[in-house]
Amino acid sequence: MERILFAVFTCVLALGGSIIGTIGGAIKGQTTEAASDGESFSKVALLTILLNGKVFMEWICPTVAQAYINSVEAAYGGVVSDIYDSMGVKGMSQTCIMKLPFHKFNSSDKIMKLYNESCCSICFQDFENGELVRILPKCCHIYHLECIDKWLVQQGSCPICRTYILQ
Repeated sequence: MERILFAVFTCVLALGGSIIGTIGGAIKGQTTEAASDGESFSKVALLTILLNGKVFMEWICPTVAQAYINSVEAAYGGVVSDIYDSMGVKGMSQTCIMKLPFHKFNSSDKIMKLYNESCCSICFQDFENGELVRILPKCCHIYHLECIDKWLVQQGSCPICRTYILQ
């Protein structure tokens, strides 16, 4: 029994050392790589990036949101209705969705600046210049074309304000 506990303790220490070494190596690699380009990139700046939540918001949140959506769809057979709507929201047909306006995103475009949205509320990814976006006609919320089209097939309302698209 004592040998088993000693072996487990040794494995835990080895795993902890590996994790610490990996983090240290990553920091060393980032500072060395960035410094070779002439940029000053301190360990404090790297730690700030890791701790300010940007990594969490860009990498973790979309993954968690997609996992939640997948688990709910699997649990209810892909049919999920709004909990506040007693009859459930019916999705839109592809022909109706295709009639909705879409635009090529350009961050310097005056129209896009009026909407003041920098990321898609469905996938949480920033809009990139040249991407196709759909601006919903009633509420003027902006989404990636693929994201909102998938949403509208199942739900006939805006994901943010729940305004029905066809009424």
